[in-house]
Amino acid sequence: YYDNKKVEEKKEKDMIAKIEKEKRNSIARIYIDELFLPSINTKLDSVFYLKLSNDSFNNAKNLDIKINFGGTNVNNCEIQPNLNTKGTLDNSIFKYSVKELKIKDSIYFYCTLSNPIFDNILINGSNLKNDIKLTFNEYKTNFNKIIENKDNIQLSFYEVIFRILLVVFGVYFSIVTMTLINRRLSLN
Repeated sequence: YYDNKKVEEKKEKDMIAKIEKEKRNSIARIYIDELFLPSINTKLDSVFYLKLSNDSFNNAKNLDIKINFGGTNVNNCEIQPNLNTKGTLDNSIFKYSVKELKIKDSIYFYCTLSNPIFDNILINGSNLKNDIKLTFNEYKTNFNKIIENKDNIQLSFYEVIFRILLVVFGVYFSIVTMTLINRRLSLN
């Protein structure tokens, strides 16, 4: 118990030191929290949804967000919250700049496209720890992994239920068998 307590205290102190270092260096971390595209193309326009979140202890400054849609026609785009800046669309490349994204805030992009694809997403800023780049192939790979994990979770859930039922019935039949054996032995 005491060893675990010391390990937990050390982890907590390390986390606090890391947070303090980030605050001193004014480093911010932006990540792609959610990204959605439909899996098939239809006659209707497709939806592109992107949520960027500031998961750090400092405000992210001078963010430049570029979404390259490749050959896809972009019909409309909406950004929430409205930060008094407008995005520009030039040859299927959507550019958006933000002076400051506050701690624990998010930006939401919602666009309608002729095809449910994009080439890449690039995010950089003056105080970001790392620039972020996501390609369509990386998105598809991660999306397939998420679906596979969901299938595995459902399968393991049913396995657990089946195993619990096997144990319950095994115990029941063992008790019944032992009772029958005891009755026979006491009759002889």
